[in-house]
Amino acid sequence: MYYNKIQLIELLRIGPRFLFIDEAEYSERDKSVVTKYCLKEDHWIFESHLLGNPVFPGNLLSELACQSAMVNAYQDVVSNYDRGLLRSVNFTFFKKIEFYCNRNQTLLCTVDLMEKKRGISKFQAKIYLNTKANILICAGDIVHSISLVHVKKSSV
Repeated sequence: MYYNKIQLIELLRIGPRFLFIDEAEYSERDKSVVTKYCLKEDHWIFESHLLGNPVFPGNLLSELACQSAMVNAYQDVVSNYDRGLLRSVNFTFFKKIEFYCNRNQTLLCTVDLMEKKRGISKFQAKIYLNTKANILICAGDIVHSISLVHVKKSSV
C-alpha cells in the first residue's frame, strides 16, 4: 500500500512541519515499510543545528525511523483503538548527514516487523542516504505497544 504525505499526516496524526516522511510503501507480504524523506538544502534544521557546520540531528533520524515504524504498526489498528506508545528506541549511528550546499539528499528508511505479540511490536529499522551506493547512516530497534482494549473516543 502506498501513502503520500497527506495520507501520512492523517495516519500518523502528525503536523506537516514535524512529519519526516514524504512517501511510504507498505508490503503486507513482507510486513515491512520503506519510506523516503527529501532533505532539501534549505531545510530548517540546517540553519538551526550546529551553526557553522550543520548536521542533521540523530534524534530526528530516530524520529524518522519511529514514524516509519508507526506506518507499519498502524496497518491493523482500527480507528477507535488507542495508538499506543513507544516503549524503547535503540539506534547506532554510523555516519553523519552534513549540509551539502546546492544538493538535495534523500533519506531511505526500511522498517521490518520482527515480532508481534499481545499488542507489542518489535521492529528493526535502517536509514540510508539514498545515493547510488545507499550509505547506511544508522540502524536500530524500535519497540511499540498498542493497547488491545477498545478505547471509547470522547467527543470534543
